Amino acid sequence: MAEAERAAEHVFLSMLMRFTLEGRNVSHSAGTNYAPPLFVKEPEAKVAKLSKRALEDAMRRLFVAKRIKVEHRETRGGRKANALVMV
Repeated sequence: MAEAERAAEHVFLSMLMRFTLEGRNVSHSAGTNYAPPLFVKEPEAKVAKLSKRALEDAMRRLFVAKRIKVEHRETRGGRKANALVMV
């Protein structure tokens, strides 16, 4: 694996951890909580000069490596929601 790919995965996991600790759920599917476009706006991604595409590719690799997964949760209103979590 190339150094750039490892860096993108590291940044993705770091931001996923930070967002989770902040109570900000992100998703694996397109929509308002889709992780890559949210992460690309953050300082960590800007410093690493990561694009949305690089973060999408990192997310796919992390799924394949079983380092992240989708967790199904219920919201306070009883609705179901999906959240990306680290394994």
